[in-house]
Amino acid sequence: MLTKNHAQEGLSRAYVQALSSAARVWFSMKVEFVYGFDGQFDLIARVEIDAASGKQNLIKAGYAIDFQLTCSKERKFVGEDVHRSMKSKAYNKLAGRRTRPYLF
Repeated sequence: MLTKNHAQEGLSRAYVQALSSAARVWFSMKVEFVYGFDGQFDLIARVEIDAASGKQNLIKAGYAIDFQLTCSKERKFVGEDVHRSMKSKAYNKLAGRRTRPYLF
């Protein structure tokens, strides 16, 4: 049986997946339960259809947005925003500047 924390994170993951589907953006996330998830959103630049098979091929735009999802009951409101503390290691992992080449 899943722990309470894992169940809460599973619900959080399902919520984010539903939002990305509604926004029609590519959504990828690791499936491990490790008290938080790392994932990406990427826009779909175009859809190519194979003439022979009729299969769709989704072409990503190439500029992803990385995110870290965690479930917490600890929160702090600042105006209309919700603030949550984050360990510097987790922040640095997300904020690290990667260069992704854009190929034409």
